[in-house]
Amino acid sequence: MIKLHRLGRISFRSVRRTRGYVAERRHTSWLYISRLAATREYAALQRLYPAGVSVPKPIAQNRHAIVMSAIEGNLLSDCNFFSNPSRILNSVIENVKKAYTEAQMIHADLSEYNVLITPKLKILIIDWPQWISSNHPNWRLYLERDLKNILYFFERKFGIKEDLSRAVAKVIG
Repeated sequence: MIKLHRLGRISFRSVRRTRGYVAERRHTSWLYISRLAATREYAALQRLYPAGVSVPKPIAQNRHAIVMSAIEGNLLSDCNFFSNPSRILNSVIENVKKAYTEAQMIHADLSEYNVLITPKLKILIIDWPQWISSNHPNWRLYLERDLKNILYFFERKFGIKEDLSRAVAKVIG
């Protein structure tokens, strides 16, 4: 699969405000920021994949394109039924834990739109350009936000209620 980062005119202003890798640069083109996002995401996948986190296998990156292993599946947000949704939720939390403990990374934008479900009911966590290090000054805020998004989705869609503080404790040990 090839993923092309293209941060165009509509999202350009918000990207400059919200993405840390743009920093204080005054004049940047959308193509430059797209290349930065692709480079960051590829570096993240190179750290996460060997750590055992369920992400696409990174193959190559050039300019604003990333080549990854083929991805087959649906967004978690599009899935309406699982025979055991608790297992899927636990799998997401376990992979967040692996990213945190093994790769020292936090997704920082995790939601049901960044989790894919394969036909064999395995998860893949995608879209990593905005990740932060686990030693970031606000790491806990981002980790809690990621988990809150996932827990809220599972409560709303499948009626599974999981306590946020217990989920955070599972992740950080």
